[in-house]
Parts: sequence; C-alpha cells; structure tokens
Amino acid sequence: MAFDLPVEGANLGAENVGTSETADINGNTYTESVFSDYDLTLVNAFTTWCSSCVNEMPELEQLYQDMKDQGVGVVGMIIDAVDEEGNTDEAVLEKAKVLQEKTGVTYPLLNPDAGKLNGRI
Repeated sequence: MAFDLPVEGANLGAENVGTSETADINGNTYTESVFSDYDLTLVNAFTTWCSSCVNEMPELEQLYQDMKDQGVGVVGMIIDAVDEEGNTDEAVLEKAKVLQEKTGVTYPLLNPDAGKLNGRI
C-alpha cells in the first residue's frame, strides 16, 4: 500500500509514515484503512472556498456511485479545515456540512490530521 512507503525527502521522524487517524465532518473516525476499502481510492483534496472544487463534487459522487462496486472509492479531503498547527477551523467544517448537503455527496469528507496524513496531502 502506498501509505506504507516513506515520503521521499520528508523529515517526519518515523520509518513508517503509513498510520493516521482523522475524522470526517460528522465526527466519524477514519484511519489509513479508508484507503484499503477499495482497489483504488481517488482523493479529492479541496477547499471550501474553491467554486470549481465545489462544482465537481456532484460529478465525483456520480463517479463514486458508478464505480464503487468495481473497486473504486472516493474520499474528500478538506485542506482548508486545519491550520499549520493542526487546529481545526469549526466554521470551515460547518461550511463543508452545508456543501455535503447541497451537493449530495455520500463519500467521506475528511478533516486532515495535523500532519496532513503524514505529509501525503
């Protein structure tokens, strides 16, 4: 699994950078295993203020619905939800909940952990 491989040039202080734990916008906990649920997982790194990012969410939901039975998953990563110190911006999470409702996405929208999934995002 790609998350088990070290990030080249990263100074993360660990040999195995493949473990992480974060939550989605509804408070459900996710680990790196979310990327093992499917043969391929598309990670949509987006910001809540990016209109192009928001506009593509219904299309990504359709992709997810069309492909999940064939081993393809989708995960949204809200990159503006956490600052450099790892503090969560609750207003951004609330905006993401509104976006989820308006766009109809059912795939997880994750709040990245302080380490941005061990430098992967």
